[in-house]
Amino acid sequence: MFIVTGAGLNLELGDSEVLLVEKAEMLRCLSDSTSKLRLQRAAIAENLRIAEASLETAQRLKKQAALRYDIIAPANASEINVRSNIENITAEIDTLTARLRYWDSDEAKAAFWRTSPVKGFAPSPIPRSGGPTFVPSPVRPETGRYFDWKAFGQARTDGMAIISQQIADKRTEKAHLEARKVDLAEAANPPYLNNIKAADAECSKARNTCEALRKDLKDLPSPAQYLQKLAPHFDKRVFTDAHGQFTITCSRHKTFAIFAKGQRPALAEEYCWILDAPNTAQKTKVLLSGNNMISNDPDHYLSLAF
Repeated sequence: MFIVTGAGLNLELGDSEVLLVEKAEMLRCLSDSTSKLRLQRAAIAENLRIAEASLETAQRLKKQAALRYDIIAPANASEINVRSNIENITAEIDTLTARLRYWDSDEAKAAFWRTSPVKGFAPSPIPRSGGPTFVPSPVRPETGRYFDWKAFGQARTDGMAIISQQIADKRTEKAHLEARKVDLAEAANPPYLNNIKAADAECSKARNTCEALRKDLKDLPSPAQYLQKLAPHFDKRVFTDAHGQFTITCSRHKTFAIFAKGQRPALAEEYCWILDAPNTAQKTKVLLSGNNMISNDPDHYLSLAF
């Protein structure tokens, strides 16, 4: 019995236990001792499968939320533009309304008087409903001009009609923008950016769960580690000498397995072998080395037991 070290040296394992066990007993003992390990491995593997499915779902939902946000983001920008346009139009309507009131002010009359040299008529002191009544106006001594109230009235009517139409057009445009703002607000609800953040958090959570379960699966004791505590019923028991050699005899009428264990305490390394015992009449040499340890399972004991 020996192993090859990292430096390429053959290390003989002395005083190591070697058991001769009937193969059926060996398989039964293996199956019993590894049943807990199988259950643990199966439970973790199932939880990992569920976690991976959850991760896949979370990634799909995150992708969908991102696609929706890519569609809605321009709409959000449009909503900002619409609100700004509504504010501008409201200000324009206020300005036009002020201009409409201007035509009824003394300032409008004074401005018209200063710019109009045409002789005309003066209004009656008592206006009739539907507009002023025009009567001849005396000449103003300081200017020698008549104030043309008729021209002023026409200018007032024309100017107010133009402004009123502009106000109506602006109000129609504002109504359309208000409706557009409502549509965009509805389109942006719920907030898709928050959906992306929530989906990303779910992805991280599922990913962390998967990583933890993979670590748990990796950290499970290997079958070889379990076998160090294995105690099957044996027919014969021997120990290797200082050179790692042993001799054991067995009956040809039964099928046996060789179960051997060795260790290097200084390096905290443990070794285990389970091999079919030779079933021949002649003396046969069995070599226990790193090539046929249970980790390689050359005679498929672990696969049969699991």
